[in-house]
Amino acid sequence: RMIQANDDGGVDALFQIDPSCELLRKGFMAEYKFPETHSKYGILTEERPVKNKFSHPHDALQYAAMGYEKVNNAAKIEQDMRHRDSSSYGRPSAEKSTIIKAFS
Repeated sequence: RMIQANDDGGVDALFQIDPSCELLRKGFMAEYKFPETHSKYGILTEERPVKNKFSHPHDALQYAAMGYEKVNNAAKIEQDMRHRDSSSYGRPSAEKSTIIKAFS
């Protein structure tokens, strides 16, 4: 939940973005978007966002918002995969590095 009821009957924001975080702010305002395809059935929205300079900080924010426990679990899974890959194929490739490294 991003808002919470307060004692005065109003709500308090639980998530705030500092004004200096320009990429995140612009992303929320319009630049983080999903491609649309026009078809005879109407406008279809793709499942993955357009990858640009705004999408990367938003993806990182989503990982952080999932919570430490989930990210920590994902890091353990990635570590297991790297161990398996390194024992089967030699050193893991740089392509398999993910944002999770920042949280482990």
